[in-house]
Amino acid sequence: MKIFKRVIPVVLIVASLWACEENGEITEVYNEDLLFNNSMVIRIPCYEYLSEKGHTVMVTGDSANIAGFPDTLTSTPVLKWDSVGVPLIYAGIFSEQILITGGNISNTDDLYWAWHSGMNSGKDGHVSYSDGVNVKNGNYVTVSSPEPLITGNHYYWAVWAWNKTGTTIWYSSRPLEFMVSDN
Repeated sequence: MKIFKRVIPVVLIVASLWACEENGEITEVYNEDLLFNNSMVIRIPCYEYLSEKGHTVMVTGDSANIAGFPDTLTSTPVLKWDSVGVPLIYAGIFSEQILITGGNISNTDDLYWAWHSGMNSGKDGHVSYSDGVNVKNGNYVTVSSPEPLITGNHYYWAVWAWNKTGTTIWYSSRPLEFMVSDN
């Protein structure tokens, strides 16, 4: 029995190392429900935040994807996810469903709002809408605060993260749909 207690941890360690190459690049990962299929998961848990009007807004996170019902968020939402501990993180809100072609986002013109880990505010795992910037025609619009999302419209958001050199996407979330309400 003692031998099994020693063997099981060794097997788990070997299995986890087998999923990575010596240089730390991830290999043989496939998650069809993630934004980038060949990445590991950034989990978006259920959470809540206070709207500007003082109402509690519930976000179902990954549960919404399973249930098939989009969340209803405010025009200046708070985005939360489980940190994955890498320095290069990006969160984006799109006006249309996010499309991936050849491992790249093909509808970048639909990117409405963005935040990344190089910005002065926000942090990996928790970003307020005011921490990011609007995006128009693929360019960041840097004004004092981003224009709110349009009430009644549907949007899609996701988070992804690169390796430390910024050459390979290691992690991504499921793309999540939400509708904007004026509450």
